[in-house]
Order: sequence, then structure tokens, then C-alpha cells
Amino acid sequence: MRIGAKHVHQVKKMSVDSGWELLCKRTYLEEGEEDAQSLRSVGVQIVNKCGGLPLAIKLIAGLLTTKKKSRKEWEKVLRSNAWSMSKLPEEFRGALYLSYDDLPSHLKPCFLSLCLYPEDDGVYLWDLRRMWVAEGFVNQEEGLIMEELADQYYFELIRRSLLQPDPICGDQRMCKVHDVLRSLAQYLSQSESYYGDPQSLDSTAISKLRRLSIAQSGEIVTIPGLETEQLRLRTLLLFMSPPRIPHNLFSRFPYLQVLLLNGKGIECIPDSVGNLILLQLLDLDRTSITKLPDSIGLLRNLQTLNLQHCQFLNTLPRSITHLCSLRRLGLYGTPLRSVPKGIGRLQLLNDLHGFIINADDSCNAEQNCWDLEELKSLRQLRWFQLYILGGKRNANSMQTTDDLIDQLLTVTHPRNRVSVLEDKSFLKCLFISCTPQTERVEVPLYTQDEISRIEDTFEKLRPPTCLEDLLICNFYGQQFSSWLLSSSLGTYLPYLTYAIFIGLPLCSQLPPLGQLPHLRQLSIEDALAIVTISSELLGNGVGDGVHTGTAFPKLELLFMMKMPNWEEWSLVGSETGNSSSVSLRVMPRMEQLHVIDCPKLRALPKGLQQLRALRILDVERAHSLSVIEDFLFITELKLEMNNGIEMLSNLPALKKLTIWDSPALKYVDNLVALQYLELQDYSMESLPEWLFRLVQQRVHLQLVMRCSATVIQRCLRGGLDWPIIECFSRVSAYTEDRSAYLEYTKQNGRYRTNQ
Repeated sequence: MRIGAKHVHQVKKMSVDSGWELLCKRTYLEEGEEDAQSLRSVGVQIVNKCGGLPLAIKLIAGLLTTKKKSRKEWEKVLRSNAWSMSKLPEEFRGALYLSYDDLPSHLKPCFLSLCLYPEDDGVYLWDLRRMWVAEGFVNQEEGLIMEELADQYYFELIRRSLLQPDPICGDQRMCKVHDVLRSLAQYLSQSESYYGDPQSLDSTAISKLRRLSIAQSGEIVTIPGLETEQLRLRTLLLFMSPPRIPHNLFSRFPYLQVLLLNGKGIECIPDSVGNLILLQLLDLDRTSITKLPDSIGLLRNLQTLNLQHCQFLNTLPRSITHLCSLRRLGLYGTPLRSVPKGIGRLQLLNDLHGFIINADDSCNAEQNCWDLEELKSLRQLRWFQLYILGGKRNANSMQTTDDLIDQLLTVTHPRNRVSVLEDKSFLKCLFISCTPQTERVEVPLYTQDEISRIEDTFEKLRPPTCLEDLLICNFYGQQFSSWLLSSSLGTYLPYLTYAIFIGLPLCSQLPPLGQLPHLRQLSIEDALAIVTISSELLGNGVGDGVHTGTAFPKLELLFMMKMPNWEEWSLVGSETGNSSSVSLRVMPRMEQLHVIDCPKLRALPKGLQQLRALRILDVERAHSLSVIEDFLFITELKLEMNNGIEMLSNLPALKKLTIWDSPALKYVDNLVALQYLELQDYSMESLPEWLFRLVQQRVHLQLVMRCSATVIQRCLRGGLDWPIIECFSRVSAYTEDRSAYLEYTKQNGRYRTNQ
């Protein structure tokens, strides 16, 4: 089996100075500090050994962050024998292999497992966490459960640049593997792991495999070899499962510990799955199964059971409550109508997504929900998603809905209104959602009584103070719970890092989230009743009572999306102390601001303009905004489909500007640092006038333009807009279907077109 890099990419090499600058940045060295000066000579040698390749420099920098910042330690890395492993294919020698060789023993199998995932696909933290635990890669340590240790492994691989976090996810929950690193993992694990078509392997290779990931399947899963031959496979992954699974498939894999069958083609799971007594992870997400076999209860070693987004699965067998080793149960997005009592017996559960409570009168008769009292014994919960169902009400029921809500939300005794979550002393992540209006059966709108009950429900779901992530989806209350509106919110939830609110149709005021001392990411979406945002969001900020308070002291990412009635935004906040009013500092660490689908917002707050950390501003479909100016520190600006924006001015640090379909723009000035402009507008008939004024201000400016064939004709040499085009250092222009294009480079006079 010959495994190597499949594609050869021509990567632009960095100069020594640029490479040293990247190494400093990745090892957290300041160019002028004493450590950097003493390490520069050896650092430059390391950069030269990396051949000026950015990936190699990042990998070695990740390795160096695990060492002391001393010349002795850096020289050890420079002299490592792993640089010259001659037995390796050439593309893996040097920094790539050294970055693997330096891994501690517990991280090496974690890295090698990355080769089992499809190329170019994002890999989620929680998927790797569960696989590594099931595979036995995670060592037990006192004070932490294995899943928490697996998370530490994941972030260590990110720190070493062996995983690349997706920039869209502020919490780094999704990553990709560089194709060269994936090929390295394939090469190093080729005797035990294989990704691809098993039909290309001979029987000897199959017999040695421990992990098999099948890229694509036909009508049925076929593994070479005799049907009676038992293989020592531990992991079988089918990301695009075929419609049929042979009845004897599982009998060939008696040692299987990880089984992933994903894809709508799977409609039935054979009873023989119960014979896989060593199985620790069973993932049936997004399949078309209609039921689970009762034999599932025989899997006493099963730790993870994923049944998410199974659109035809409506019931769970009682035998699921016999899975006493279960640590993760995923039911999110699966329309269950019948669930078994006894989930509280699964006392090792630390990850439960899809716990259903219901205000239906039929809950007890049909068991279409769980009683919150069952949570009482689940003391290990770290990640918890609760779903409050709405639906058709039975007018003939003798039990009132108020009585039912009290029964659901009271632990042990109806008079005891203590939150069922406050004693979950390990809870990290809480996700609460209600049934959207559009999914309710025969009762399309929530009544005032139902709104009050929803508010009461949330009131009784007060989380513990250890909470780190909070996601609230489709909240139909008119005001938030008292625990979110508290003036001491920052003291109550001191560790909250991520807060996401999606679907707030009735709330006209947001909680004082500025008081949260460690909040890094805030997302507010579909807040339909919000018209004005001002000091109520900031609260009293965070302070020590002596110095000026700070609202959102750690916030880095802010998303404000789909707020159709939002008109005004003010950051003017104050706190009262010693009978004097002191202005708050606001968002000193914010790096990215995204304002999307807020058509009535008239202006961005002036306080944002002075934020030194703010680098990325993204404004999309904010049609009432007319001016963006005086943002002194942003380096990247994206404007998409903003019908009202007329002027961009005084953005002195801006390097990258993206403008899509913003026809009202007339004036662009003082973008003295601009290097890259992306312009998309298929309806424009000629280049805008502001473009000529802009390019005259910049010597080196690159233009990427998507436009109509008519505009490309005007941009050709000798065309009406050629005087503008020839001023750019580089131009790439093309139509949507790329049937017409123009490429131009000023330095060497390169000019290509198909027109």
C-alpha cells in the first residue's frame, strides 16, 4: 500500500525575515524583547531548515511553545535527528515528521486517527472526543473525566498546529486537517488504518487492519475475504452508508469498539448488533432508521449512542435504560414521540442532548417526555440539551396544564421549587430550546397563558454557577428569567464564556451581559422585538469598585443577526458610585463584529470606532446604514448587499475590503493601507467612479472582481474602463459562470482574456 501526498501544491516560500516574524508570532515572542534577540540566530536557522514553508514554520513554532524559551531548548530542536529521517518519503521529512515525533505518547494515536476522516471535511471537537475515549486513547487522571482530558488533547493539537481551527467558530469547536498532515497520518498508520475503498486491499492487508474508514459505498457494504472470516477490526466508519447492511457483517467483526453508520440510506439495524459486546461507540446520526432493535440493551460496554437527526425514529426501546456504561446519549433533532422511563438509571451520563419535557397532557399516558425528576441522579452531566415541546393539547384531559408544569418542574415534592439544575456541579454547557411556532400542531401561536408558563419554566431551569456555555433557542417569553436579568449576573455566572440567543420573538430588552467577566463570544439572532439597544446590555460592567468599570471586558466576537426591527444602538453606559456617574469602558478586547440582516439599524455606535483590538467588521444587508467612517484600527471590512451605504471614509489601517452589491456607494476616501479589494456586482454597467479615485491613492492594490460580461468588455485593453484597470497592480475579473474573464499584472505586463 503506497501512501503519500496526493496533490502537489505550489506554495509561495517566505523570506527569512518574514519566516522569523511568523515564528515569533506563533511562539508569542515580541520582536524587540530580550528573549527574541537572544533566540534570533537559532530561530533563523530553524526557519531555514523549514525551507521558508509557512506550514512547516507553524508546526515548529507549535512544537517550540511546549519548550522553555531558552537558546538551549531551541538548539535541541534544531539538532533533532527527526529532521533527517531518510526512510520517509521526501514530502514528509523535516518539520512535518519532527512535529509528530515530538508528540507525547498519548497524543500520537489521536493525531493518527485524523486520517480516518474525509479529506477537506471539518471535524468537530465532540466527535474526536468520543472516538478517542472509545478507542482507549485517553488516560484516566484524577479530578477530570476522560472526555475533559480528550478536550485537552484536542486543544494541544491545535496549539501545535496539527489541527487548524475554523475561524468561523470562535470557540474552535471545528477544525480541519491540512492535506499534507493528513497524508502523513495515513503513511504512519498504513499498516493498521485505511481510508478509501476496501475492495482495493488484498486479504492480507485487510486481516492486519484495526481501523477502516470507507469513503463511498455502493448498494451494500462489501469487505474482501471469506464471509466466515473474523477480522480484528476495532473501528469501522461509513460516512456515506449504503442502503443495505449484510446480515453477517457484524459477525465478522467481533472485536469492534467503534461503529459509525451515517447516511439516509440506512433504514434498518440488524438484531445482530447486540452481539458486538465490546462496542463502545455506536453512531447512527442522520440515518433513516424507524426503530432500534431491543438487542441494543445487550451492549453493556457502550459509552456513546448517537441517534441525532434520525427523521423517522419516533420511539426508543426500553432496553436503552440497561446501558449502564453509557456516557453520551445524543437525540437532538430526532422527533421522538415515545421515550422509556428510567433514563435516570444511566448515572454515568455526562453528555445528554435531546432530553424532552412536554407541557402536553399526554405526557404520562403516552410517555412522550421525561420527568425532570429523572435528572436528579444524573450528577455527572457536563453537556446538557433540554427541549421543551409544545403541541396539540387534549381538551378532555382532567389534569390542568398548570398542574402538569408544576409536576414536571418540581423535584421530589410539589412544594419544592428549587431548580433541577443548580446541583449539577460539573455542568459546562446548557442548551435550552422550545418548539418553534412553525412546528406546533394545530395551535400556531402561543397564548398569553403559554407565554407565562414558558417564562416560569425557564425560571426553574436556573443553571449552576460553574456554567461556561449557554445557548437559548426559540424563547417565547416576553422577558428573560430573573437569573439572567440579575444585577449581580457577573457574580452568579462568573465562568460563562459563550452566550448564544437564537429566536427571541417577544423580548424587547436584552440581559445585562456586559457584566459577565469572562464572556468571549456573544451571538444574538432572530430578536424580532428589539428596537433599541443601549445601557441595559452593558449593565454595570465589571470593576473592582475603585477603577472605572468595564463592560464586556473579555468579549472577542460579537454577532448581531436577523433583527428586522432594530433601529438604534448605543454604547453609552454609566455606573453609579459615591454619588457620581462614571463612564464605562466598553469591549476593549473585541476583535470581530458581525452585523447581518438588520435592515433598520441607522448607525453603528461611535464608541466602536476607537476600539484598538477591533480588526474585522462585517456588515450585511443593513440597508439603513449610510456611512462607515473613522474606524481607526480595523484591517478587514466586508460589505454585502447594503443598499444604503454611500460613504467609506478614514479607515487608515484597512488592508482588505470586500464589497458585494452595494450600489449606493459613491465616496471612498483615506484607505491608505488598502492592499486587496474584492468587488462583486453583476448588475453594474460600468466601473464605479469611486474606484478610480481609490486606485490613484494606492500604489500596490489588487482587484478581484465578479461582474457581467459587459463590464469585462469595458475593462479590456482599449476599453472605456481600461484606464482604471491599468492602475491596479493586479486584476482578476470574471463572470459568475467564468465564461468571460480578464487577468492583468502590472509589474510584468501579463494580460490574459478570452474576450
